[in-house]
Amino acid sequence: MIRRLRFRSLALIFLSSGLFPGCGDDDGVEPELITIADFEGSWNCTSFIATSTADPQIQFNLVLLGGALSATVETDGSFVGSVTYPDPETLQPVTEQVSGVFSLVSQTEVRIEFDTEIPPILENDIVEFTLLGNTLTLHDDTSVFDFDFDGEYELVGVARRFAASRNLEV
Repeated sequence: MIRRLRFRSLALIFLSSGLFPGCGDDDGVEPELITIADFEGSWNCTSFIATSTADPQIQFNLVLLGGALSATVETDGSFVGSVTYPDPETLQPVTEQVSGVFSLVSQTEVRIEFDTEIPPILENDIVEFTLLGNTLTLHDDTSVFDFDFDGEYELVGVARRFAASRNLEV
């Protein structure tokens, strides 16, 4: 009888602890939600690659071609910066000033609205993002790009990575 009670008690403790593994967390702190102010800082593009959806071997690598993209983002999501890219006809670098606004769509998506678009490099879009410390990654699979500049655009995936120069509160 005592053995049966001990077994039932142990079984009850085991089952009750196993039935509710996701309730609460160890430190009682909920994860903080990302706000648009978390994008504040000076950002430099370290990688900008457009990859053909039809043929992943076909890519446009802005940084590898001598291009650059940088922006300073304010706490309200507004930004100013510059983009340098090779002119399609002369391959000489062209630098243009950019400005616009970031706005959160969700905790994984951000809307980018440029005051002036520079197709196909910078276009208004909603993109997936990851923000980890001083690294911001933007990705979308709904952009189009003209790889050989013949006027025919094809669907691409675009991955962009930025490094920030900013002080993070710990």
